[in-house]
Parts: sequence; structure tokens; C-alpha cells
Amino acid sequence: MHLGDLLTLKSSVNRAFSSSMEVGVKVWAENTLTSTLCHVASAYLVFVAIDKEGRRQKVPGLIPETPDEIRRYEGALRRREHREAEANHRKQAKLESAAQDETAVLKP
Repeated sequence: MHLGDLLTLKSSVNRAFSSSMEVGVKVWAENTLTSTLCHVASAYLVFVAIDKEGRRQKVPGLIPETPDEIRRYEGALRRREHREAEANHRKQAKLESAAQDETAVLKP
């Protein structure tokens, strides 16, 4: 990506869960002199719907229709499960570390 390139962001809602949704984003840079395109970044963003009081709010479901939509839909669930497993692993490691610290303090 260089100064003067034209950036295009393409996004799609991959999956809607009960109160959140995953959006996939791809960023393309176009050299405006040569018209060449280059994929420069990709990201998965998770948004949570909230009401005026800050409480989670349900989002409408998403029904994938094309093979590409089905692939993204299934991939979103795998990524969510992986995020949840990682969060649980970090939480457990933190609890074990705190327990070890407490044990070390109690030893004479």
C-alpha cells in the first residue's frame, strides 16, 4: 500500500448469533496509475447489539444461501468456539496462578 493508492473495503455479515454478529472485512489497495489491485488486509469483527440502557439486544438471524455464504457462516461458528475456548483457558490459567501465589504467600 502506497501513498495515492485507492483503498476499498469489502465486508459481509458472516453470521448472526443471539445478540452479536461477525463481519468479515477485506481491504484492497489499487494503484491508480496502473490499475493493479492488491489484497492488503483481512479482519473478522464482532459486534454486540445493545439497547439504550446498554443491555444486550437480540439481532435478526441470518440464513446463508450460496456456498460462499455457507462457508463463511460455518467458519464464524468455529472462530466463536475457538474464542470461547481460549477465553476459558486464560481464565483457568489466571485462577491457577492466583492460587499458586496465595499458596506461596502462606508458606513460612
